[in-house]
Amino acid sequence: MKNNKGMNIDNKNIIIRGFSALIAAIAILTIVFLDASLKQDRNMGLNVSIFTIKNLVIFIVLFLLCNSVFQWLLRFVVSIEVSDKGCLEKSHRVVFIQAFILNIVCWGVWFWLYFPGAGMNDTINCIMSYRNDNQPLVYQLFIYYGIHGLTKFTSNMTNSYAILTAVQMGVMSFVIAWIAKWLCKKGVKRLFINLFMLYYALMPVVADYSITLVKDTMFSICMAAIIPFLYEIILQHGEVIKNKKFYIAFFIVLTGICTLRSNGKFIVVFILLLLLIPKINNRRYFMSILVLVIMMNGMVSFGEKKLIAGDVSFRESISIPLVQIGAVLAENGYISEEDKEVLGNLLPLEVWRDTYCFWFSDSIKFNGNFNKDHYENEYERDIFTLENVNDPYKIIPITEKNFNGYLAVIYDPARISVAVTKHLNATGQYVTEMAADNHALFAINGGGFLDQNKKGTGGIPDGVLIRNGKVLSDKPYNTSGGV
Repeated sequence: MKNNKGMNIDNKNIIIRGFSALIAAIAILTIVFLDASLKQDRNMGLNVSIFTIKNLVIFIVLFLLCNSVFQWLLRFVVSIEVSDKGCLEKSHRVVFIQAFILNIVCWGVWFWLYFPGAGMNDTINCIMSYRNDNQPLVYQLFIYYGIHGLTKFTSNMTNSYAILTAVQMGVMSFVIAWIAKWLCKKGVKRLFINLFMLYYALMPVVADYSITLVKDTMFSICMAAIIPFLYEIILQHGEVIKNKKFYIAFFIVLTGICTLRSNGKFIVVFILLLLLIPKINNRRYFMSILVLVIMMNGMVSFGEKKLIAGDVSFRESISIPLVQIGAVLAENGYISEEDKEVLGNLLPLEVWRDTYCFWFSDSIKFNGNFNKDHYENEYERDIFTLENVNDPYKIIPITEKNFNGYLAVIYDPARISVAVTKHLNATGQYVTEMAADNHALFAINGGGFLDQNKKGTGGIPDGVLIRNGKVLSDKPYNTSGGV
């Protein structure tokens, strides 16, 4: 039997029931694994019981509830006539509007309950500074300048946070609605489009992320948006890339993937290299995008090195091995004494065991006791051990047998420069004066001067003097000693 929209009613019911069963199964797995996660059960993969009477009852209740809700909602979501071939051309805009409004309304409930939005400790750190070493720079700049910029107009940080959350919700809803519209254009049955819309609108975890200002939300938006682009490129053998709007939009999405996660650049390079296969035409366009993405990533990496003092790239690159090592130590697995010694130098073994968590590597990765280097002496250890990775300098007391002193460590070499007297080749200045003139925190006299007829004024350099790439003096060094 068929309804007036050409869809076999029995098939429609089978699809809805299958979708309801999928949602119920996901809910059961979420409940079971979340409970184990909160308890930090290290043996979760071995001891968690999924097939129990309790879970079966919950599954049946959720299945019946989802099936009833979807049957009821589908009557209201569908407001236009469609043919057996899928959506009519005139319905594309309607699908977009329906999906966009449905998302905003459903996620709006979360937004209202958790106003002004949610976040994590990373979000708080980014509000305070954009120089954290455990977050991508682009994400940090978005949060920091978004919050502080809006606060200048609203005079209220809570409202600023709410506005930024609403913007993220709008962008996320736009992308999902755009994908629904694209599915409609591709001739997908309206029932499947409706299920797609309902899934994203009603799935709690999606709603959670829509109101949570974390990098994962924006990264996921870009990953979802890339799918239609890749489909069209492959389907049309690369011809669509010659469209200017498509080219720009594709580049923007790839840039988002590349800059919002530390591993995003590997995903982007892999995608673009695959698109250079012989069956894809216009490869020079994809090569140009690859070059642009590499340049963009280089600029971001340069900014991170300038603004962020830390070893985030090193720690992020070994996240999975760290968790695997932690699992072996926590479960008393086999490990040689030599390996134990090496791991103990990185992080005390008891810390590995106590902080290990199967679903969260940051407790090890950013542990305050974690060292990626071995130190030859106490001063080297003090140099590389920071209470705050954003500190621009550090003063280390030195106590030796015949003297006491201080070691000034400057962590950003770009902040070190050569200062010269204002009266070069005439008279010199005290170091304290030159430090004040250059707004310096630290200063040390680093060169000699000519003492002609024992009446030197300190204004004529002795030896080579270069400042900001300009040679100010190239006289041979004639005085004994000195630098």
